[in-house]
Amino acid sequence: MSSVSRSAWYDSLLTALGAARYTTDEVRARVSAELGDEPEWLADALSGSAAPSAYGYLILSAVTSIPISVLAGTVDPARSTGVALRAGTLANPSAITAQAQRRGVQLIEASRLICSWLGADAAAKASHLAAARAVVSRDAFAPHAGRNTAQQVRAMLDRLGLVRRSGPVGDLVSLAESLGIPVELSTDLPEGIHGITVHDESLGNWDCAIIIRVQDFWVRQRYTLAHELCHVLFRDSGLVSVNDDGVEDSTQDEESRAEFFARHFLAPAPEARRVWLSNLRASRGDGAQALCEFMLHFGISRQAALRILQSGQLISAEAAASFRQPSVGDQMESSGLGQVWQDLVDEQSEPSASVWLLEAALNLYQQELVPVGVVASVLGQPEEAVREDLRAQGWHVNSRI
Repeated sequence: MSSVSRSAWYDSLLTALGAARYTTDEVRARVSAELGDEPEWLADALSGSAAPSAYGYLILSAVTSIPISVLAGTVDPARSTGVALRAGTLANPSAITAQAQRRGVQLIEASRLICSWLGADAAAKASHLAAARAVVSRDAFAPHAGRNTAQQVRAMLDRLGLVRRSGPVGDLVSLAESLGIPVELSTDLPEGIHGITVHDESLGNWDCAIIIRVQDFWVRQRYTLAHELCHVLFRDSGLVSVNDDGVEDSTQDEESRAEFFARHFLAPAPEARRVWLSNLRASRGDGAQALCEFMLHFGISRQAALRILQSGQLISAEAAASFRQPSVGDQMESSGLGQVWQDLVDEQSEPSASVWLLEAALNLYQQELVPVGVVASVLGQPEEAVREDLRAQGWHVNSRI
């Protein structure tokens, strides 16, 4: 091996360990704890005398949680969420989301393992996502890019049989998961933080997971998920995208684009105009009644509905201001829709793991292809507690897994 190539692998190894804030002493201690003593190959690797073998890289990856591709220098450490998490550089300084970010990394890792067993099903989901990404708009003006992408992606998803080109989008979580994107409704996000997208590129793909704040109203959850879906479609920069109270008025192109996407994806402009005018006629000009019907039809919040109606020049700024005065619950009640609204609100606050990942993990566990720890990682619960719960439910699986 030439000195140039030796220098390259050694620099890559030290760069990866340094990015994750590991000292060589820590690495020695972790490997020794795993293998029982310090192997000769490790001393050679950490001194720059000889590159680790494939086995050596595997051990280093296992004890440091740094992907082999990062250790070997084929992927920049800055593109690895696991490295950033270890280094403490993943968290957004404007929000306390560290726990949710760790959860996102856990979901990405579980998804990778599960998809490695799913074959055609995982490939189909990846193909659907690739088809949606292929039609995103490249317009440099963020509002136009968001609007055009919403239209083009809905048309593509319609061709794939995943959603109708116009009209309301039903189960948005199921739609996202049909594209291979794990979505979790979580209590880990504090008030004012509506959702996050965590992504990782250390294996060459733009792998991600979306976490939505379950304490938000169901309409806010849907809007947040649509916003985060735009970040996934565009493979936006940053290992973590944080959706907080300031996002709707953000001037950053990525956030502005995602806002316009969410608005037009959930309520396409031609359909929004048709529904609004129809509601007005049915309510004999009662704008408050028409607004409530509009919100329920598209499954969007009052704030989103008013923005859509104003941008379409369907209501004035003064009318929008007047509609913001009573609470949504009171407004629904006075419009005769109080019980419908309350039933939907009552169902909104149950935390939920990724349905797709959980079903797949349980199926693989039943076939004894993955350990119970994979199911536990999808649920975000202790392994032994999940094992006992499954046994209590009648899951009789070989005890060794």
